[in-house]
Amino acid sequence: MVDAKVVSNIRMIGFVGDECVVLELDNGEWEVGGGRVEVGED
Repeated sequence: MVDAKVVSNIRMIGFVGDECVVLELDNGEWEVGGGRVEVGED
């Protein structure tokens, strides 16, 4: 398990073959995946 005092969130760049995976947001902007641990997750 990751120490929440050291890591607050993560970002990742996923690949499918040679292609990079990015996410399109509701507002039309693009970003790489990531997030933080939510309450109740470990």
